[in-house]
Amino acid sequence: MKITATKDFGNTKNNKIVLPLVPEPTETTTKKEDLVTVDLYSDPTDTDSTKARFSFKTLNGSVESPRDLIEWCKNVERAFTGLNSTTGLLQHQMMQQFCQGTALSTYNSNVNQLHSNRKTADTAAAQLVIDNYQGGDANVIANNVQALGDAQNKTKEAYLTDAGDGEYMVTSALNQLLTGLQPNKVLQRVKHYLRRKARKPFDTNIKIYYMNITRINSEEIPKLPPKFDKTQSLAEDEIVDILLHGTPKSW
Repeated sequence: MKITATKDFGNTKNNKIVLPLVPEPTETTTKKEDLVTVDLYSDPTDTDSTKARFSFKTLNGSVESPRDLIEWCKNVERAFTGLNSTTGLLQHQMMQQFCQGTALSTYNSNVNQLHSNRKTADTAAAQLVIDNYQGGDANVIANNVQALGDAQNKTKEAYLTDAGDGEYMVTSALNQLLTGLQPNKVLQRVKHYLRRKARKPFDTNIKIYYMNITRINSEEIPKLPPKFDKTQSLAEDEIVDILLHGTPKSW
C-alpha cells in the first residue's frame, strides 16, 4: 500500500514545542526604546577600521520565547566581538545597555552574588595562610596581613577587571540568567522533540528540512543550559536517524 504524507504531517503548530522546526514569525515592529544600537568595527582590534551599525532588541526577561533568548545571546556575543569588549568590566558595562527590567536586575544580582562568593573564598584562603604560618619573619607576616586586607577590600569592579575573573563572572551571570528564563529541562525537551516529533512538514523539501534540523543542533542547542556549549549537540548518527524517522516512508 502506498503511503503518502498528509497536510498536517509534521505540523507542530498547535503543540507546545520549545524550538519548533520551522521558526515562528517574528514581530515586524519594535519600539525604539526597546532597541540598543552599537557601531561595530570591521576589525575589532583597529578603532580606525570601518564601522557597521548594528541594532537588536534589549532583553526584558518576561516576554521572550526560548528562540528569542538564543538570538539575543548571539547578538550579545556579536556586539562583544565587534566592540572588542574583551574584559569582564567592559562586558559588564555593556550588559547594562543590553538588558532592562527583570533581566537587568537578575543579571546584576547574579554578578553581585558571584562577587560575594569569590570575595569570601579569597578572604578565607588568605586567612588560612596566616593561620598556617609558623615562622617569625616580619616581612612574611606583613605580606600575609596585607593580602588578607586586599582580599577583604577587593571591589566588584576590581574582580571584573581581572583577566580571568572578570569574563568568568559575566559569562556565569549570563548563563544563570538564561537558565532561569528558559523552560524547565529545555535541553531534554528539545532533543526529545527532534528525536520523536520533528517530522518533515508536508510543504517543505528535504533540503530545507535538513537545514532546519542542522540549525537547531549546531546553532541553538549549544546556547542552552546546562553547559552552553557544542558538547550538548546530537551526534551525526543521531541526525541521520532523525532524518530517516522524520521523512515519509513512501519516499
